[in-house]
Amino acid sequence: MRRLVSRGLAAAILALAASAHAQYLQGAAPPSILIEKLDEDARQCGITEDLLDAAVRLPFASANLRINDSALTPYVYVNVNVLRLSSGLCVANVAMDLKRSMWASPGASRSMIASVWSKGAMLSGGASNFGRRVSDATETFAKQLVGAWLKDN
Repeated sequence: MRRLVSRGLAAAILALAASAHAQYLQGAAPPSILIEKLDEDARQCGITEDLLDAAVRLPFASANLRINDSALTPYVYVNVNVLRLSSGLCVANVAMDLKRSMWASPGASRSMIASVWSKGAMLSGGASNFGRRVSDATETFAKQLVGAWLKDN
């Protein structure tokens, strides 16, 4: 009985999260892209800002969705933190969020920037193809974002 109640509660929470997700993507203007600055470890592992930018832009272009480079909000935020070990192994945390301006509450006088969609992964491997793997993960996240965007708009 306890498991049935727990599963029912989990299903209800997931349903609420899915409906909230749709609410926050609906009517969103075309986003800009913000790639967090990369460090020397990222460069040594073959990751560049241009590589990440292209990985985000391609799925949007394929779906005929516009990127608005002058928009302050919403924006696709890409943050890749890389650690290159002395053995040559590269380890990265890859995160993508869609952030947009929202009112803190109905009738509020101030807005805030909130993450309304998010994906992330940890990757590790040798430096020789690591940039491509990070790019592929970033592009996969962008495809998922485009899918959610198209579903909700």
